[in-house]
Amino acid sequence: MSGATVAIVGVVALVINSAIAITLFGHRHDLNIRSAFVHQVSDAGVSLGVVVAGIIIIFTRWYYADPVIAIFISLFIFRAAYVIIRDATDVLLESVPSHIDLDKVQSTIESMPGVEAVHHLHVWELGSGVYALSGHVEVEDRQVSACSNLMRDITTALRDKYNIVHPTIQIECATACPVSPPAVGPEDASG
Repeated sequence: MSGATVAIVGVVALVINSAIAITLFGHRHDLNIRSAFVHQVSDAGVSLGVVVAGIIIIFTRWYYADPVIAIFISLFIFRAAYVIIRDATDVLLESVPSHIDLDKVQSTIESMPGVEAVHHLHVWELGSGVYALSGHVEVEDRQVSACSNLMRDITTALRDKYNIVHPTIQIECATACPVSPPAVGPEDASG
């Protein structure tokens, strides 16, 4: 194929892939759309590489330009794919999202009036920016109905500060919560 044909095909593909990437740009916070965005940017990069290789071939007859540029583009694609796979794996493994500081979430809950302590706290991403939380909140001894306002305040704070929209909180009486699990001695283990 001639250098001119390679360059023309590359320009057409560059325009189409760039247009699609621009339409996806504003929604790239969603993992699926980010994957499509990276795919289109990669395709645009390949197209740009084809154009550059075509121009180099036209003016220098150096046909190795195409594979050399392809290697550089492959490195970019590999890096982008690695980031997407890592982020998808974090969602699947229910890892704490990298931008959420678990200590700050715990401090936010513990700063609420009536909260004595928080333990067994876990935050994870359900998918595309939707976060869940589970944890145990210790309060002073009171009726369960008296915790309704506290639960509402905790839920609102988690939503507003951390975009955690699905909290599951277990309320416990602070005086009844053991500080550490009871030790099992040899006499208890024998049954």
